[in-house]
Amino acid sequence: MTPSLLSDGMWAVAEERNGYAGEWSVTAFAICARPAGVVRHVEVVSGATAPSPVRFQHTAARCPGDKRAIGSGAAVQSACCAPP
Repeated sequence: MTPSLLSDGMWAVAEERNGYAGEWSVTAFAICARPAGVVRHVEVVSGATAPSPVRFQHTAARCPGDKRAIGSGAAVQSACCAPP
C-alpha cells in the first residue's frame, strides 16, 4: 500500500502481489482541520473501494470546504473478515 498526503486529503493505492483470489478493499483516511495557528474543528473523513478481486485498487479521502489534511492513514481489508 502506498499512501500519499494531498493538500486537501489523502490518496491510497494498494496492490495484491501474492495470488490472493478473494475480494479485498482499501480505505483512505484524512485528518482534516482549518489552516490556522491553532488546530480546531478537526474532522476525520474516509473513502473506500468496494470489495473486489482485482490486483490494484485506489481511493481518496478529501477534506471538506477550506479544511486541509494534517494527517492520514490507510487500511487494506479482506472481504472475508470485514466488520458488518
